[in-house]
Amino acid sequence: MGVMPSMSDQAFTREQGRCLLRTAEAAIAHGLSHGCALPVDLAEVDPVLRQVAASFVTLTIDGQLRGCI
Repeated sequence: MGVMPSMSDQAFTREQGRCLLRTAEAAIAHGLSHGCALPVDLAEVDPVLRQVAASFVTLTIDGQLRGCI
């Protein structure tokens, strides 16, 4: 198995960040209302955002840690 390049030093553009946020919000809403994952057409997604990678998300409410995913 090959070593994946690190994206830790790579920042997303403002538009890529907005796209990620819109997709996350839509995925949560879709999952809650339909009980399944949001279908996504990868052909319409920025190639940078299609790269295989990992993420770590910290959830906070009013600055207080609520959990991590």
